[in-house]
Amino acid sequence: MASLPAPRAGEGPRAILARVRRTSRRALLAGLMALPVAPLAGCTSGDATPPDPSRATGTAADADALLRGRVTAAEDALVARYDATIAAHPALAERLAPLRDQHLAHREAVTAEGPVADGGAAAPSPSPSGGPAGGGSGGSGGPATAVPTDRAAAVAALRRAEQEAARDRTEACTAAAGAGLARLLALVAASEASHQAALGGGTA
Repeated sequence: MASLPAPRAGEGPRAILARVRRTSRRALLAGLMALPVAPLAGCTSGDATPPDPSRATGTAADADALLRGRVTAAEDALVARYDATIAAHPALAERLAPLRDQHLAHREAVTAEGPVADGGAAAPSPSPSGGPAGGGSGGSGGPATAVPTDRAAAVAALRRAEQEAARDRTEACTAAAGAGLARLLALVAASEASHQAALGGGTA
């Protein structure tokens, strides 16, 4: 099976993009199949997928710009969730900060890949104080709950947010018109799936 180029510690968005461009979509998706992501059937057709003739170039580019906007807003929401969790539970900072920083790298890589259009407002940040702040699970921007006061529960909430984010990025990979954007979103989905494992079963 092809190996998946997981993000490296301290790697910037330009480096991520360079490695994504050196890796075929088929290789990325083959690696994704080994990860705990939602079913990837819609995003596993590889480089041989024929272009959809109904999608004019301009329309496809506009759609990808909106897709980048939605993904960057979702990554912003995940960063805010990590910030709120670290603020509520400072003892988790060393464990969570590297994952938070990878979401910043995801965001920057997506914005570097091409034009970004407003894909919808980012979800409001969760509250670290224990009161609801309307945030959202980092993936979809739905109704949020505050950061749990129990550390294990707070980690479990992040793990659920990462699970949803990995699923959402996989769906975005399917929707992308550009091969470069699809490859990048496949890598982001793999990274967010790996965060689930890093967060374990919610233990602190």
